[in-house]
Amino acid sequence: MRKAINNITFLTSILATQAYSQTVFPCTDEDQEIANEALSTAQEMLEFAIEGFDGGGIDFGLKAGIWLGARNSTDAEEIRDTYERALVFSEGMKFLCAVDSSFNAIAAVNQDVPVPYIMLGEAFFGLEDNGFDSQPGSVIHELTHGLLVEGTNFLDSERYGTDEALKLAEEDPRTAMSNADNYQYFIEAYYFSLDPP
Repeated sequence: MRKAINNITFLTSILATQAYSQTVFPCTDEDQEIANEALSTAQEMLEFAIEGFDGGGIDFGLKAGIWLGARNSTDAEEIRDTYERALVFSEGMKFLCAVDSSFNAIAAVNQDVPVPYIMLGEAFFGLEDNGFDSQPGSVIHELTHGLLVEGTNFLDSERYGTDEALKLAEEDPRTAMSNADNYQYFIEAYYFSLDPP
């Protein structure tokens, strides 16, 4: 019964979204399968990162410093908490898909509805399933956008791209720890064993 209510609520959310924009609809079966696989991998990545914060060693700590500006155990705990909340937020996540190029983002999260969802743009389906700017990394990016920070603000992502994320972590670690791209690139670097570009 609860699942039926959630599905009805989600369909209501779709109708509300369609009233706002005629370009976003339920995903095709093929696109939904790709999105679900990206979400599943994103959840594995989040679990892997959380375990890393619980005892990941020198390589883990170096990557956390490089990508998120983590300088001490308080920073590490804050980052770990964000990933843990992203994992919880991911449970039951729904997807909608853009049907034309007027939605020019890779993805966007909408939590201002009873059932939160991620809207996927056409560009999402052109991403690889690993490496920097991957499909699962993009899902994590949106999950961190959807989290409330101190109950009032979304995680911000005013700096996009690996170069900007690295620069931000070095010059302004506190801002890096509230930038969705930094969370995405750290977890991709750690999970896929990537060095900075």
